[in-house]
Amino acid sequence: MNTPLILYYSAPPKDHLNICDHLEDTLSKTLSEFYPLAGRYIRKSSLVDCNNQGVQYILGKANVRLSYILGLGRELDPNALNGFLPCEVGEVDEVHDPILSVKVTTFECGGFAIGMCVSHKISDMGAICNFINNWANRSNGKLKHDQNYSPIFNLATNFPQRGLPELDVRMPRSSVGVTSKARRFVFKGKAISALRENVSFDENVPRRPSKVQLVVALLWKAFVRVDQANNGLSKASFLVQLVALRDKVLHELPSNSCGNFLALAASRLKPGEGETITFRDVYEILRGSVSKAVRDCTTALKDGEEGYEKHGFT
Repeated sequence: MNTPLILYYSAPPKDHLNICDHLEDTLSKTLSEFYPLAGRYIRKSSLVDCNNQGVQYILGKANVRLSYILGLGRELDPNALNGFLPCEVGEVDEVHDPILSVKVTTFECGGFAIGMCVSHKISDMGAICNFINNWANRSNGKLKHDQNYSPIFNLATNFPQRGLPELDVRMPRSSVGVTSKARRFVFKGKAISALRENVSFDENVPRRPSKVQLVVALLWKAFVRVDQANNGLSKASFLVQLVALRDKVLHELPSNSCGNFLALAASRLKPGEGETITFRDVYEILRGSVSKAVRDCTTALKDGEEGYEKHGFT
């Protein structure tokens, strides 16, 4: 799939260059460093053809002010945000699909939004953020001799190709005909703090609980209780978390290393277990599965091929 991202900016100074032309020019220069993004993915060969075919760059115009979009709050239909993206998140992996697509939408007030879709095949969010920082500094004229955001394509030295068959699991290319709706739930700062107080007083918790994990624990517990209310007994349930490994496994790995460096941490609740389990228990299960995924990956890297086989890494 493509990883979607939308960034919002207020109006630049009146004497600023045409923002759309400026972004296009600096994007082109940024791609000279991040050259795989301008290539095409060859699914049959599992490789990126760095053919400099380019990225998709689209201009759009909204007949409202940016403050209107940002001020909608709970009334904003999440599906409407798709209009700020350059393509569908499922339009990926065919030989003609750009690895990176960009859409710049301008508003009546002079503000603008940059919508991006980047193939997850070659980039995780860490690599995407590195690309954005490079592009942003270049656009602001700040990227000179600073190499912090220049990409390094070195992950293959730590994770050499093993010749395993590719998992051909892909989502539908188009959302046309999809009837499911997106919902948005807003958790205010005080609510997050209250959740954190329920789990952070334990001296055995080494790291400050993340906002994401706290909210995921709350939602999972709520889903289990709904299942119990509807069926009298909660069924077994599973939850999978994406775990960023850049700052957890290889501490010597530069932050500007590009590629995918993540793991999946699976958690499970047994049938009927949700009846008595507390919010703190759910959080501990999620935290424990992440810790195990990090330990297993660390061990696999130390033990080489034997470690990969032992822990099921592909």
